[in-house]
Amino acid sequence: MPHTLSESNLDFLKGARWYGHKGLALKGIRVIDTADVFQDHQLCLFEFEFKDTSREVYLILTRDNASRFVRIGQPVFLNLFMQTLGKGGSLKMQNGEIRCASLGGWAFNTAAAAYHNLPALTTNSLIRIEHNQTDRLIIKFARRLQKGSNVEVEVNRHLAIHGKTASVPPLRAYAVYTNHQGDQYHIAALFDFIKSHGNGWAWTLKCLEAFIKETLQTNCDVLKTSGAFYHERMRQLGEQLAALHVCLSQKGEGNFGVKKITRDDINAWKQGWLTQLEKSFALIRASTVANKDLGTVRDNEQQIRTIFESSGDTFLKLGYKIRQHGDFHFEQVLVCDDGFCIMDFEGEPLKPYAERAIHYPALKDVAGLLRSLNYAGFSAYFKACQTVIDPVIRDKIKQLCARWESWSQTAFLNGYYGRLKEQQAPFLPLSDMPTIDMALKIMILDKALYEIEYEINNRPDWLPIPLSGILGVLEK
Repeated sequence: MPHTLSESNLDFLKGARWYGHKGLALKGIRVIDTADVFQDHQLCLFEFEFKDTSREVYLILTRDNASRFVRIGQPVFLNLFMQTLGKGGSLKMQNGEIRCASLGGWAFNTAAAAYHNLPALTTNSLIRIEHNQTDRLIIKFARRLQKGSNVEVEVNRHLAIHGKTASVPPLRAYAVYTNHQGDQYHIAALFDFIKSHGNGWAWTLKCLEAFIKETLQTNCDVLKTSGAFYHERMRQLGEQLAALHVCLSQKGEGNFGVKKITRDDINAWKQGWLTQLEKSFALIRASTVANKDLGTVRDNEQQIRTIFESSGDTFLKLGYKIRQHGDFHFEQVLVCDDGFCIMDFEGEPLKPYAERAIHYPALKDVAGLLRSLNYAGFSAYFKACQTVIDPVIRDKIKQLCARWESWSQTAFLNGYYGRLKEQQAPFLPLSDMPTIDMALKIMILDKALYEIEYEINNRPDWLPIPLSGILGVLEK
């Protein structure tokens, strides 16, 4: 069914975080499936075609015969959807159906439900649900739909069986759309809502701000006094990531277990690293940003290229690959009273599901958290410099943040490697730490090169962060 976008619908899309093509010219859209869900509301799957010939499928709640887009968090629609999820039922559409699967079986009482739309901080729509006063849930609706098996549901189903020691939000139910041709698209997933003190990024910056303030006021070594609890928490986070990796290394339904790294793997990874290097250094050479580290990194292009090109033996010695989180950083971690909860196993949202589900060295997740620590240290320093003018005090703050980063990284790595050793994890050769260290440096270099591309294009003032990450690896 062809469809014309009204001005109000265009405005709706411009304000939607999940609509990822705001910069592309739209050629046209069509309704590929629809279902009447209540009163004059329809749940629709739209195919958007753009003038660059790309196409995307979006899930949108509409009114008036699919002519007006509305928020998906309508209580009447959510009541219907939650009841269907709870009983593992289905919702018939014109050209297919949405099938729901409930883990463990539970009933949903719409009379005892309250819904709260959460801020649009992701490419999904998130709604917190309070049910029967004591039951707190969160439903995550996918809006840009991809064909295939959703990696987050795959991982959480696996962890429900093999992940008793993994600190993740329990999966309650999920929904999949299947058309008459048998193509499947993930629609939604329901999880327990985890009570927390916020994500790891905000919590870390708050801690760092307090450490800086105490250092300036007392002139004591705060990392050895009030900062000791953060050191312990980073060790604990390392242990929890290790426990998660051990669970993901277990064989189970789907693409899990430990696999041997092959020459084909290494060649594919090398190609990806070198492609990123070319993109980033093209931007570095063209950049007009005045920064001495930019020139130093530019002068080391060949050294970085050589590290990537000669990485084959390192990864053959590393030996094995597993499924991982795939996009691990502080914002994917909730800070709880007794530790952390690791969430959002979607991987990098712009990649297809099949690519997000590939096996990779477990160190990819480790590198992600180490880069988060580097970003946090600089972010705290930048914020402090907004109110501190004295260059001597600024230098003192910079030194504290650098020490904090190194100190936190050590605690995290000790926790991670220590737990893997305890559990005799088969996917890292813990008796060969030089090989592990080299592989980790390569992962960090790759992530920092991507960050250079992002920061030059979006936040040039933050470019010193990935530059410092690269120089830190080269100096070691």
